[in-house]
Amino acid sequence: MIGLQGPTSTQDHIDHPRLVSMFHACRLTSSLIVMVTSILASVRPPSISSLSISEPYPHIAHSKRVVELFDELRVPWGVQFRIACLVCDGQITWDQVTREILQSLTGTNMDAGPKMRTVFRPLLKGLGGRVMGTTPDADIALFRELDLEDEALEEGSNRNLGLNGEDDEAMGTWWAGHVEQRGILEEYRPPGGTRRLRIRLVHQRYFATSNRFLRKLGSRRFLKVSMKFEAKTRKDEAELEEFLLKGHVINGRVFRVFCGQDIDSPIYLIETDENIDRRAVEEMGDSQRVSLTQFLAWHNPWAWNKTQRMSKWTARFALGLSTSEPAGIFKAQNIHVIRDIESPYRDHTRPIQNKEIMTDGCGLINAAALRMIQKNQRLESVPCAVQGRVAGAKGLWLLDINDQSEEPTIWLTDSQVKIKYENLDRLINDPALRIFDLLRISQTKYPANIGAQPIINLSHNGVPTEVFSTMLQEALRDKVDTLLNFWRRGTEQDLALLWDRIFGLGGLSRLKRARVGGNSEGPQDFGIASHMRKKAKEKAATKEDDEDEGKKDIDEWSGCPSDLYEVAFEMIQAGFHPRNSTYLGVKIRQILKQELERMLSKLRIPVRYSAEVFAVPDFWGVLEEGEVYFRSSKDIEFPDPTKIGSVVEGPVVIFRYPVRLPTDAQKFTAVNHRALHHLKDVVVFSTKGRRSGPSILAGGDCDGDMMVVIWDPRIVDPFENSDVDKFADPPSDFKEKFLTDGGEKVDKFLERLKQEFPTQGPGELDYVRGPLAETQKYLLGGCKKRSNVGQYSIWADTIGYINGERE
Repeated sequence: MIGLQGPTSTQDHIDHPRLVSMFHACRLTSSLIVMVTSILASVRPPSISSLSISEPYPHIAHSKRVVELFDELRVPWGVQFRIACLVCDGQITWDQVTREILQSLTGTNMDAGPKMRTVFRPLLKGLGGRVMGTTPDADIALFRELDLEDEALEEGSNRNLGLNGEDDEAMGTWWAGHVEQRGILEEYRPPGGTRRLRIRLVHQRYFATSNRFLRKLGSRRFLKVSMKFEAKTRKDEAELEEFLLKGHVINGRVFRVFCGQDIDSPIYLIETDENIDRRAVEEMGDSQRVSLTQFLAWHNPWAWNKTQRMSKWTARFALGLSTSEPAGIFKAQNIHVIRDIESPYRDHTRPIQNKEIMTDGCGLINAAALRMIQKNQRLESVPCAVQGRVAGAKGLWLLDINDQSEEPTIWLTDSQVKIKYENLDRLINDPALRIFDLLRISQTKYPANIGAQPIINLSHNGVPTEVFSTMLQEALRDKVDTLLNFWRRGTEQDLALLWDRIFGLGGLSRLKRARVGGNSEGPQDFGIASHMRKKAKEKAATKEDDEDEGKKDIDEWSGCPSDLYEVAFEMIQAGFHPRNSTYLGVKIRQILKQELERMLSKLRIPVRYSAEVFAVPDFWGVLEEGEVYFRSSKDIEFPDPTKIGSVVEGPVVIFRYPVRLPTDAQKFTAVNHRALHHLKDVVVFSTKGRRSGPSILAGGDCDGDMMVVIWDPRIVDPFENSDVDKFADPPSDFKEKFLTDGGEKVDKFLERLKQEFPTQGPGELDYVRGPLAETQKYLLGGCKKRSNVGQYSIWADTIGYINGERE
């Protein structure tokens, strides 16, 4: 079994006898054993001092003299990275980093980090007050976090994973992975030189969120790189690929690419156990490092996932990067795998289709486990469904009311298991795989909004245009009245309501928790809106560091917030009134203008009688085909003012984004069934019929897809379903004409490597053209060039808008 305990020196790599014995125990063929071990041997990192490499390692930030001083004086990593950032920005040169300066920056990150402002301020070139790219308070949180991570990883108690450090079956209150190391990949033309690519570092920042990889190895082992360079020609693509396949050096440490999904997403690099111009120093945390090969084999073992397509194998690394929180740990014997519910009409002579898997992406979890998650996450109530990751599975888990065990237990369906591990011992020995990584909890967003896509769809399916016009006018009037009525009446109660309204509109809860080191985007804050904000932040990450860091910060000299909503909120809280303060009145008018512009430009119309919730399957088989069940945990509004309750009954229209086909919104019948009363804040779909209900709605499933449920009669009554057989599925020859078969499988890929590199050993290793490079080419995915899918999507939207959603 390949663990992630780092080697004690750069000469220690994969333990081949253990690997071979594992393969024998699992009854793999001897030829595969030889093949895989041979390939792994060939990709182990070499000792740089004994290897001549034709292509030099790109230096992100490196000076042999300074690196020797770093190691000799034991300068903490947080300080090293900050110095590297200043050099990358051209604010200082390596020549200015002297022994005398570094002698004042020794000790822990908290000892040395805060001194950097004083030490380097005289050397910096016109950065003004924010010389380190962050505020002093943010520095303290960041440096403290780095020290906590170093302590936890050094003691080996698994506190970094979220455990309490004394018992591997008990959760603690802290976990690692809150520091983000960032860079920007861009074109660069040095003075008098030719154009080349480079990775420019930007300052680390503290985040309340983390992910499985960061918790396992520590924040400092990973580098998140945003793409500012776009390959426009094949020559550009080749240059970009060759650049990324190399090892990238930061202060003598080699970082290698292991994940690159597409051109609009960041690229992720991991620090390996390779060294440039230095030797491993245990006191500097080097014993915690692993090779890239070890890391890949830990997360998605080749031997146990050899039937996966390589495209799928590489995509699985994004699972470890999902923003999550450790919410509880299961005993290995309480993690079970069960079969999915399949359509009784499926054709068993061919492979099953996703639409015929009625429970696709959803498993079961008992009440004891949900109480565990509630306790560890300090939730107000026990959710009935949670989205997350555990072991090699991903998706949504739904409360199984029938299991009354006091032991937290979870059942993974076959469709949820994306990565297979060798045996139960692997789960027992690696708590990271038994911890439930929580992404979101079930909750009802009420009311939901409809935008341009659903409006076009609903109009196509019979809803009159006047309905949307009326709803928009109502929403605009409500937005204006909500803010101005508080102002006009001017009572203390109205002022308190205005304070609360601005707090909600500005998302200040998330902003303030992030600033003090709380959970800026915890499970209760997740949803479609926050997901889109997260994507927008990633796309904007190529902006300059000061722009990215300072948008929502507080000025360190004046104490004034930079956020419009926070300024108004703080002034009201301090006792100012918009009637008596012109400045506050101007701010509120700006807020009102901004809210109206946002509603009109994005065309997001709130539907009063609607909600947005998780889609889940009916494991108990009580719903008939075409029926759904929806119950909110709180009372909701109904068109009939005399009705009070939380269960919706009657016809409803349901859709999920994206809404591009006529069938992406469908009318269902909502029923009230006693057997499902334990399920709240989810919409339950029937598991009967030829296909699952969510699969009709833009090819959805139950792994965490959010559905908009509408019971407003102005939309529901005139709505008519489009022909599912005609629109919901692509033409029968679509895959043959437009799609490939997904590429080679893992076993074929390994066999190809054996044939192409039969004699390559450690002394002959070529990272640009060797086995590891071939693996990294897959890992880089589509980041080398922009996919045409996005352009096709835009064309489809345009055609649908002009011609309507017809054949």
